[in-house]
Amino acid sequence: MPTEPLTQTILVPILVFLGGGTGASLRHLLHTFLGKNLQLSFQTPTLIINLIGCFAAGIIFTSLSGMPKLKFFLITGMLGGFTTYSLFSMDALHLFQQIGFKTSSLYIATTAIGSCLAAFIGFQASKLF
Repeated sequence: MPTEPLTQTILVPILVFLGGGTGASLRHLLHTFLGKNLQLSFQTPTLIINLIGCFAAGIIFTSLSGMPKLKFFLITGMLGGFTTYSLFSMDALHLFQQIGFKTSSLYIATTAIGSCLAAFIGFQASKLF
């Protein structure tokens, strides 16, 4: 069974790590800029960042189909750090294209409601300690 050289095995996690740090830093800078300079409500910068990330993921996913390492850096790493919604939107789109509207809608609703519910439960649980 052929295996990848060690440099190739280590390279992808390093690319994801570097991209994640870059994306998280960009998220912080943009969120701060939008919140302070444009005086937007607290959730509006997050929404804007998530929409930018999803838009970028759609472009990158199709444009870099033959460049998996660059996609790991940009999508998994940078956009993953920039916004968790980049992967979520691509998964929802994939479900819609491969399985259909019902399954995709169920995934979207479950993720949105489930995420809010999990955050609420975590918030409540933190009060116990």
